[in-house]
Amino acid sequence: MTRKAKQMQMCKDMQYLMDEKGYNYCSLGEEIGISAKSIRQWIAKGNNINMQNSVFEKVYKRLEEIKKDIAEAEVYNPHETITHRYRQEIDY
Repeated sequence: MTRKAKQMQMCKDMQYLMDEKGYNYCSLGEEIGISAKSIRQWIAKGNNINMQNSVFEKVYKRLEEIKKDIAEAEVYNPHETITHRYRQEIDY
């Protein structure tokens, strides 16, 4: 995938996180480690964004981590985790 396509995808990911997962510009910026203003500008520009290399790598990596964390949280079952821990304690 080209860098331009990845940047477009990243903007869509950020918009999705805000629309569907309860993030706002500030909270998403805090999670990623960039300013809320930058996120707002990137989403507003859509296809016309051009991130600096260092920022691109940082944002791309962090967005992938956030998406992975959300996917894990969506399938998380506390009952299984608690039962598993309890069984481990009994086995010792």
